[in-house]
Amino acid sequence: MMMSTIVLFLAGLSVVVATTSPKLIYFDARGAAELSRVLFKVGDLEFEDFRYPIVTKEGGGFETSEFSAAKSKNEFAANMDRVPLLEINGQKIGQSKAIERYIANKCGLMGADDVDRAIVDCITENVRDIKDKWGKIRMMGGFGNSPEKEAAMSKWFNGGELSEWLVKLEKSLPNSSSEGFAVGSKTSYADVSIWHLLRDTFPDATVVSEAEKKAKCQKLTKIATRLSDLPAIKNWIKSRPKTVF
Repeated sequence: MMMSTIVLFLAGLSVVVATTSPKLIYFDARGAAELSRVLFKVGDLEFEDFRYPIVTKEGGGFETSEFSAAKSKNEFAANMDRVPLLEINGQKIGQSKAIERYIANKCGLMGADDVDRAIVDCITENVRDIKDKWGKIRMMGGFGNSPEKEAAMSKWFNGGELSEWLVKLEKSLPNSSSEGFAVGSKTSYADVSIWHLLRDTFPDATVVSEAEKKAKCQKLTKIATRLSDLPAIKNWIKSRPKTVF
């Protein structure tokens, strides 16, 4: 486990206190923890990437016995028996967005002042709304395919629903943002969220590219392209574990 130390000076004496790197707890999947992992990488902050195994069962479905055993011991109470969790020196934080904001704050990815922070929050919540819409379609009837799911996915990608949402997201960006940046002129949590939506959320990059062209969302595309070229993101995409989802 990666370690760091903090030296405290008390009554003229120095005391060395060992602290551990943040421990991000999730399944061996991208899912609700992947944006947090990317934020750690972009912010150059060390962390432990703890993953519970996911085993594909014969006949379909998945088994997560190690997760279930930990759950039975109330290890995930901070997130109401769910993951992801972020553990910092024994303190656990639940909810993926709370975790992302914590990391973004630690890494200086929340803008220059309180107004910037609020705008970054606004944009990331707008992105979450789009992801939630997509998530309902992706999980319609479970992991398997069905005529209803295929029709909904076709409407989402080919029928213009995604493009319509990208138009709205583009309009939500402040006029004061610099080219390739959502807020100000430095990389922010909002930029990483936009990149994750456009480059790491959907299964088919081609149809997403077509949706971007249809939406004429040049600001969003420039942000996603700039982030894709960051060494931290390029190296993470290349080295991260290959997972089913």
